[in-house]
Amino acid sequence: MSVSTLPTPNVTAAHEPQIQARRQQALAKASVDIKNVVASFQIGMQLDLQVLSGLMRNSVFKRRQNAMAVHMIEPRATIMVYRTGRCMVLGAKSAASAEAAAKRCTLAISKALSRAMPRQKQKVDRSALQCNNFAVHNVVGLLKLPFLINLEAMYNENMLLCQYDMEAFPGLVLRLPSPDVTLLVFHSGKVVLTKGKCAQDLQRAAHDSVPLLQKFKTCV
Repeated sequence: MSVSTLPTPNVTAAHEPQIQARRQQALAKASVDIKNVVASFQIGMQLDLQVLSGLMRNSVFKRRQNAMAVHMIEPRATIMVYRTGRCMVLGAKSAASAEAAAKRCTLAISKALSRAMPRQKQKVDRSALQCNNFAVHNVVGLLKLPFLINLEAMYNENMLLCQYDMEAFPGLVLRLPSPDVTLLVFHSGKVVLTKGKCAQDLQRAAHDSVPLLQKFKTCV
């Protein structure tokens, strides 16, 4: 037999067990990366936002939204403060960070109003100005899977749980009954998890949905 006619080893078949093992290891280690925690709290008094934004660092008055945006450095988050004293925390990486940012923002507002006392000649009830009724409303996370997903096939077999219209949105919307979490599934294997109330909700939703997503993995 000449060299040119020698059979070549099937490299793909030989390495398939190792490839599958690496994929299983990646799935076992797959964890949700928290990208955003949305929370709210009440300060307990009405505020003059235009005046207040001029007294505080890293803050700007948003006229169209009738709100003041306060950019917290540590922990990193943005807090939208409204005239009524209602505040929204955006961009925090955990519920604890969101609550810490809320308390620091409340303290910063209290100090800013105290500095304004001599000029405005009015008293502020410092006891009323507190971080009250803190609550997390939404936790958003990202899960990256090591395979492509056939969204059309997944939708056809799970119409009761899914919404999919490629012309309107490139991802498939998967709503889990328990935990109450919504997954935005993309062909690339990226999965955005949202509407959770805590990080544990997202992690549980990822753990429960991975077997379903694996069923529709594809090579193209």
